[in-house]
Amino acid sequence: MTALFANGTNFYHAEVNLDDEGIYILRNGSYPFFAFASKVEYMNIHFMDYQTLSKEIVAFNKDYRDLTTSELYEPIQPDGRKLLLRTKIL
Repeated sequence: MTALFANGTNFYHAEVNLDDEGIYILRNGSYPFFAFASKVEYMNIHFMDYQTLSKEIVAFNKDYRDLTTSELYEPIQPDGRKLLLRTKIL
């Protein structure tokens, strides 16, 4: 496992090796959200679902919520009336 890094982003990430595969665990810097990725580069993150590890993290801390790939790849839709972003996360 590598150290947790923010590197000027709004999330922390750590790389772990599971089943001889490098997997990144990403944690939001402000909210109790986490996600998984197979690749983390500036402006280029390949998100993935990893249900087994997700269940372990939630069992450890029930305040955290796994963001699925369908949520993460969903386009953000601005609300034109108030210029607010609408999301289904909160």
